[in-house]
Amino acid sequence: MSSVASLAPVASPRAVRIAAAHLIDGALVASHGTEVVDVHDPHDGVLIGRDTMGDAADVVRAAGQG
Repeated sequence: MSSVASLAPVASPRAVRIAAAHLIDGALVASHGTEVVDVHDPHDGVLIGRDTMGDAADVVRAAGQG
């Protein structure tokens, strides 16, 4: 006789990740932009991070013009 163990969901605290840098030309550089957007897990809607959005100056740096 075999039995299958069932796993109960485990509530685990998630750390909220805060990103304030962009990967530009292989390096993490501080964001020039200051607007912050919340990032939610699409599965359950839980807040998992906050990311700083880039602005026009970040785009210029990423395009290699600044």
